[in-house]
Amino acid sequence: MDRFFGIKLLNDDTTPMDAVVRMLRETLDLSEAVAFERMLRVHQNGQDTVFMGTVDQQDLILRKIEAWTRSNACPVAYRGTGPHSHQDYSAWLDDHKNEAAAPDASSSTALIVVVAIILLVFAGVAVPVFW
Repeated sequence: MDRFFGIKLLNDDTTPMDAVVRMLRETLDLSEAVAFERMLRVHQNGQDTVFMGTVDQQDLILRKIEAWTRSNACPVAYRGTGPHSHQDYSAWLDDHKNEAAAPDASSSTALIVVVAIILLVFAGVAVPVFW
């Protein structure tokens, strides 16, 4: 049977919210929106499991968090949890399925190009050509 391991982040009164978001982005490779949502869960509930995966993944991320807190001189209250069952893991995934997805890089680039063209047209720098 598969076993899963988590990382629980605990709310504290000293760590700024933006530091927690930055730590989550840098250690879990999350988008800004997802990191912000996970930080809010911790803030509102006093704690939240911000990660769940294999024991090797947990170990790697725990080391990343420890290094991040040391290099940023910013204490973050966290602890490893587990083992958890596949049912626990499925419930965690279900609980986090509505988190904002990271935007697709290609669609972001296309949007930037379209906005730039519109701004250039309105500024009179570019003349639109329609066929």
